[in-house]
Amino acid sequence: MMPSYLNFIRGVVDSDDLPLNVSREMLQQHKLLKVIKKKLVRKTLDMLKKLPADEYKRFWKEYSTNIKLGIIEDTSNRSRLAKLVRFHSSAVKGLVSLSDYVSRIVLHQHQAGHH
Repeated sequence: MMPSYLNFIRGVVDSDDLPLNVSREMLQQHKLLKVIKKKLVRKTLDMLKKLPADEYKRFWKEYSTNIKLGIIEDTSNRSRLAKLVRFHSSAVKGLVSLSDYVSRIVLHQHQAGHH
């Protein structure tokens, strides 16, 4: 149900709206399944974004390749995934988010323009 880049996520989905006795092929055609998949991916990405910094650091070390793969494969969630990416920076010890990195560049350029 989850895209390949989120293959480390495990769980059970229960829905009263899906028929009980159907073939896998029939389920794959079911519109509700597409809605559930979309919501599961978004909820998962939102939960990852809300992880405390120390937990996210461990998550990133283990699953950074998955998130990068998701940016390539999942165009509809690309901006959500981009918020999860971390980069090495010479200005800060450790990893920084893209938004932090960009804000420091803008601040540095702004300060350089006033000297």
